Amino acid sequence: ILLLNRSMEPAAAVDPQEPSHESREGLVLGVVEGFYGKPWTFEQRKRLFAREREFGLTHFMYAPKDEVKHRRLWREPHDEVELLYLRELVCSAADCSVAFVYAISPGLDMVYSCERETRLLVDKLRQVYDLGCRHFALLFDDINTSFTSCQDHSNFSSLAAAQVSVSNAVRAAFSSQPPDDDSGCTFMFCPTEYCTARAFPSLQESEYLHAVGAHLHPQFHVFWTGESVIPETMTAAQLRPVQRVLRRKPLIWDNIHANDYDPRRVFLGPYCGRDPAIIHHVSGVLSNPNNQFECNYVPLLSFSMWARAALRHQPYSPAQAQAACVDRWRLQVSRNVPCEERVVVQLAAELAANDPAPPAAASCSSADEGGGGMALPPPAEYELDPSFDISAAELATIVAFNFMPNSSGPAAERLLADCHALADRLSAPRLGAAGQQQQPRLHPEAEPEGRRVLAELHALVALIDKMADCPNRQLAFELFPIISETRMTMTALGRRLGWLLGDEQGGGAAAVGDDAPPPPAVMERQDAQLQNRRGINGHFNRVLAAMPPADTPPVAASQPTAAAAPGWSGGVMILPLVARYVQRAAHFLARCIEVGDEAAEAVTEALETLLHGCSELCPVLCYVMLDSQDHVLAVSVGCPGPARLLRLLQQASGAISAHGGGQPPCPYLEALVEVVGGQQQRAAATAGEDGQQQQTSSIVVFASHALPPKLFENFVHCISAAIKALPGGVARSHLLFERRAHTAFLASLQYRTEEGLDGGGGGGR
Repeated sequence: ILLLNRSMEPAAAVDPQEPSHESREGLVLGVVEGFYGKPWTFEQRKRLFAREREFGLTHFMYAPKDEVKHRRLWREPHDEVELLYLRELVCSAADCSVAFVYAISPGLDMVYSCERETRLLVDKLRQVYDLGCRHFALLFDDINTSFTSCQDHSNFSSLAAAQVSVSNAVRAAFSSQPPDDDSGCTFMFCPTEYCTARAFPSLQESEYLHAVGAHLHPQFHVFWTGESVIPETMTAAQLRPVQRVLRRKPLIWDNIHANDYDPRRVFLGPYCGRDPAIIHHVSGVLSNPNNQFECNYVPLLSFSMWARAALRHQPYSPAQAQAACVDRWRLQVSRNVPCEERVVVQLAAELAANDPAPPAAASCSSADEGGGGMALPPPAEYELDPSFDISAAELATIVAFNFMPNSSGPAAERLLADCHALADRLSAPRLGAAGQQQQPRLHPEAEPEGRRVLAELHALVALIDKMADCPNRQLAFELFPIISETRMTMTALGRRLGWLLGDEQGGGAAAVGDDAPPPPAVMERQDAQLQNRRGINGHFNRVLAAMPPADTPPVAASQPTAAAAPGWSGGVMILPLVARYVQRAAHFLARCIEVGDEAAEAVTEALETLLHGCSELCPVLCYVMLDSQDHVLAVSVGCPGPARLLRLLQQASGAISAHGGGQPPCPYLEALVEVVGGQQQRAAATAGEDGQQQQTSSIVVFASHALPPKLFENFVHCISAAIKALPGGVARSHLLFERRAHTAFLASLQYRTEEGLDGGGGGGR
């Protein structure tokens, strides 16, 4: 039913219009949905199968980390609706000549020596086997490297021995007599040490990997990610020792386009950094791409072109592949793809109500030929919108600014170099009347170059707006959180550059917006490593740091530009609250609400819930201010809609109460729950039939008691900018200050009055 490989007539050159591969016997080429975060939808997976057929890819592995019955609740069997869903996916994949691989991750809490646990694992896979699936994967990645049960310590000499024992037992359960016959099933295995960096103490000396290679059944494929989890390069020389240790060719799980570790970035660039010669040293390659489904067209098509070139012993050029892929991507961008797809569970429930019989344990073809079985609707076909016109060059620019984890595209690099050159051509500051220091301006000789760069910045902002309005609404909604930050950065850079060119209003304000906010970071500290992690936007923000601000008055020469306080000599940074800073921010919040560091775990869970649920909540309203030693100075926690913030606060309050043995929660949280609950009631009372309560945002601000007014002013300004950037705008914002932050807020108002910064609008600000 499911075709592992297919052989096609060889073509003379690498042509994206002829994507079929010359298949090597047993070679696995395809996609793994193996990321953390929101899984893909039913419609997206079916569309992926069609794309894989178009591209010439042969496999799809179902392994969404945050699908609860894949990992956390792996013991629980699938119910009838889920089986219907999986059966439809298996059959849809078969219709597209794609092998559906069902993966399960039992390693979080499995008791390897318990026979009942192994039976539960086999029964779970048997459910999918009965639907027609013949390809399975056992994943033991990202788990503890020690046993979770004392029983396992006494029964197995090592973790590898336990995992191999269970895996071989699972394979044997699906094998008929004699034992070497696997009944057509394919099995894959992901080790806990799945890359060179995680091999202890080294690849050649790892007892774990040697045990897996020696004792795991030879028909198992073994996953490998390379030198690291996301290696920049992969060569045959790197894979030869892996092959010797594992005693088989590794199956590459390629994370080159994965972005689940940084949801503020997306990688649209072509498949690169992999020597085509590795195709002869692996049993296959599965690409684990971006979480955002529509953003994977260029990465997956270029991956198929790389594989075809490798099999034909032809050269592969990432630049040429990108040009060919972007030209075809134009059609996908111009299709009328809605942002909301049909809900599969509801469809399946309706079908089950009409025909309550459970899915039959039969092949896809036999069930469909009968005509009486349940079947979900086919994937929707989306028409092209002829009114939307975007060129391949414009899409190439979008790709360049969202290129790869460790590099940007040529267009982005050129613009960055031009901005750096302009920042180096500023005139020296001069003292004016009354001893005031006048801000530097651009040298007259650099003005033509400055005007050209300013025009490019305006054009880039216009292109981002155009992309956000494309007919493919799924793509637009997936890209918006990423490209909106690029837009903010380029807008601020345009205003700054325009001011340096002599435009006192900020330079081309009509083109980029009169009320465009400054960038969401105070880049006084030049931390190159941190900026590399933030991608191209971080590098442009470093340019902004080198340019004087366009919206501040001249400063007296004798006045310090930053508060003289311990640990702040290097300046501060304001960054969105990403996973890297969650635990640090949670300890800061725990101290602010006076529950102590011992309850910080409960606060951490609440913050992770907020940041992780990016499909429902909006993490752009969560910011953290750090000093030069990465100490937290201020935190904002917020999202559109008081109801969502109320749920978060209630969760934190309940978790802290449970942590304290049922003691009442802290007064601060009780007060916040009461205030935000009142906001929710008022928003609901004033909401019209069109649901205008979604246009209200709620943010709680926490700050250090010694935070200087100017730094707090920058923090509030950053939050204000984030509110303005929300999709559809915000009619009303509730900004709540914890008592220390309230003191800083009042001090900042006094600071603005003394410095003459209000300009008649301070109250509204």
